[in-house]
Amino acid sequence: MSLLSETETLLDATKVYAESVSDLADGKRDPLPMSLWNIHNRVRMSAEILSFYSGFRTTPETEGELTERMVVVTKDLFVDVVSAIEKASKDAVRLCSDSGIAGRVGRDTRRINLRSIIDASKESGLLSEGDVGEWNDILLIRNLAVHNNAMADRPAVCRVGNISISLRPGRMMKGPQETYVVLTSRAVALFHTWLRSLVTS
Repeated sequence: MSLLSETETLLDATKVYAESVSDLADGKRDPLPMSLWNIHNRVRMSAEILSFYSGFRTTPETEGELTERMVVVTKDLFVDVVSAIEKASKDAVRLCSDSGIAGRVGRDTRRINLRSIIDASKESGLLSEGDVGEWNDILLIRNLAVHNNAMADRPAVCRVGNISISLRPGRMMKGPQETYVVLTSRAVALFHTWLRSLVTS
């Protein structure tokens, strides 16, 4: 499947997720489905850019440059979506204050982050050990992409969804071309499942 096809599949999935959470909104919780609609729109923008690049004619000399541009587009998508998930998770904790997670992380959302929400969700039984492992790898890769130009500072193998990503100190991450789209897809799927569990708990 091409990078554009992978992104279009993610676009379809985000629409389904947003619609499913919209069914749970009750006025005061309207920001929760809106977060997924915002993610859907961000994925649409990336799909449009990738579609534009897919129309380019390349030569052996320019193919590498085009591939690099497309990877940058999907990396930016991944970073933006995880940021949106972090903000939406804080909103969800505030709006679902009776869930028990707010008591574990505190109600001042300026002082909490996605990792503390993940830890509290595990303690509350909303996330499994496997989910937490995937989230930890997603956040590690996000931090490397944002702060370290995707270069690892320690060796590790991250497993998220159906891909493995090798981290070697001083080298850029190694993974297939669709790595950032797969990471984004898995992050959104995990967030959607968590959000529905939180709202219905």
